[in-house]
Amino acid sequence: MMEKYQKILEILVNDQEYVQYAYDRLVSVSENPKNYEDEFFRLPDKDSDLVWFQFIDDLIMNQYAFEADWKEDYSAVKIQIEKLLLKKGILNNLNHDEDLFDLEPKDYLPRINQLLSENHHLLVNLDLNSDSYVSTLINKSEVQILLSFDERIKLF
Repeated sequence: MMEKYQKILEILVNDQEYVQYAYDRLVSVSENPKNYEDEFFRLPDKDSDLVWFQFIDDLIMNQYAFEADWKEDYSAVKIQIEKLLLKKGILNNLNHDEDLFDLEPKDYLPRINQLLSENHHLLVNLDLNSDSYVSTLINKSEVQILLSFDERIKLF
């Protein structure tokens, strides 16, 4: 089970040092759930997958992903996407996005993927089973393999 996290991290992150750091933290939480650091006040219940939460929280804390509320306006999300693009060394390619500012996330996130797709990238949702969206940027060629690792990883 834990090997899938290592493989997912290697797809999402180019920094091998971070991959090892994050993986070690996940192993720690897997071995002892009390090691989960609830930085985002998720208030997990007894059935929550704390390894998944730690995985997502670490990605967010290290700016490999971002979390947006279900009612977040596009201007705030656009800034987060630009940070993800910059972190991967990609110039901003969200051209022609003027019509997204009046939409809700459930409507603008798939449209963003149409724009990102032009440069061979996509956003995927790391599902928390909550009313927020956790997004990370991937290379379009790695979508199918990434989706195969965990059913909570979804395209917008």
